[in-house]
Amino acid sequence: MNPFDYRRYPSWCIVAAFFLVTSVSKGTFFDLKPTVERYLPNYDFYHNVTRMNECLHHISSQYSDFMDVEMRYRSRLGLSQYVLRIANFSLDSVDNNTPDRRSRILLSYGEHAAEFFPVQSMFHLLQNITEGYDLPVGTYGGNFTRFLLKHFDLYLLTIANPDGRVIIERTRNYCWKGTANNADLNSDLERELGNRRTVRIVAEPECRVIRDLTSKKHFDALISFHSGNRQIYFPTIGKDPKVGGTDVFYLASLLSSSLKSDYTLTPVNNTVADESIFSYATKEKKIIFTYKMCLWESEETRSESPEKDCFSIFNPPSENLQAELKAVHPLYPTLFNFIHHWKETQLYNEAEQQAKDKSAATRRLSFSTLLFFFIMGCIGVFLIFSIRVPFTWKMYYRRQRRIVSLRSLGTLFTLLIIP
Repeated sequence: MNPFDYRRYPSWCIVAAFFLVTSVSKGTFFDLKPTVERYLPNYDFYHNVTRMNECLHHISSQYSDFMDVEMRYRSRLGLSQYVLRIANFSLDSVDNNTPDRRSRILLSYGEHAAEFFPVQSMFHLLQNITEGYDLPVGTYGGNFTRFLLKHFDLYLLTIANPDGRVIIERTRNYCWKGTANNADLNSDLERELGNRRTVRIVAEPECRVIRDLTSKKHFDALISFHSGNRQIYFPTIGKDPKVGGTDVFYLASLLSSSLKSDYTLTPVNNTVADESIFSYATKEKKIIFTYKMCLWESEETRSESPEKDCFSIFNPPSENLQAELKAVHPLYPTLFNFIHHWKETQLYNEAEQQAKDKSAATRRLSFSTLLFFFIMGCIGVFLIFSIRVPFTWKMYYRRQRRIVSLRSLGTLFTLLIIP
């Protein structure tokens, strides 16, 4: 066993060691000062990094029949990003010749460190799924969970930027949004380094999980969750929001209408050189239903200072957290219902097209067969009339004929005439 393998140690050990070794650094996030906030998170309601780890391990162990946590994707500081898969694992052994009818969705949370609320909405979703699993068939929760397990292969990137959350917990600077390298995972996946050199931030360690999952799996939808306003961004081409796809625009409208608050539908021109996770999934991975959804917006007037009241800009007060989570939860059943029916329609259309192609191929084969027999018949007729019968065959035929004398015929007529 390698004692230097960081995967053997808990996340908090890695972080503690990192801060201990690098605490003498200057000019980095270690120099951040605590921000002045209207209110702070109460960790009896919100999850800090330690509690996240504990909850995910507990859920995956208690509901191992349909939940699996993958820990191999790690941040720059070595913290696990925890990819949680929710699916009926018994359907994974389906014959390769039989298409998998399940819809595959990737949900990404915690890309911006200051945005606690999206991560909490993910835990609220998990709570509804696990509680529904324990409820009997016929109840709303029981039907919801069984519908999800039957028709979906769901991937949850539970926290894309764990380093940023640790930095906030360490420094109490709730305006920090980036990674340990101060990269904004959803705004500047390409940035200038100086001397006119650019680097794609999609090459950041935190983005490896997005690259791997979207390369190995074919996703029908990818949603990146945020907070700070109430908007739904969806891809389009040009000025017409419907050019990017009628179904994409329609689902964005359904998601908005499923929620009580007003959400603005914002088309994003897909031709603009924006290298965010949103654009990466849309332009490079061609995931049809790709959205960036901002779940919550403060009703209070924002502070004029950009380094003040950041937590209240992105997250509700702790005492209102549960009510706000219930308010945004309907978007999940709406999303799952639409994607399921869309997938079924796609599979039906594909089967119908295959049947048409097969029928066309059969018709082509029948014509070819008919043509073959027609040619063979012509050849047979030609041979009958063109080939001469041997003389010996003719003599044999003549010997077989019966010769009747005129005397026997006369006797026959005489008997017939006599009364």
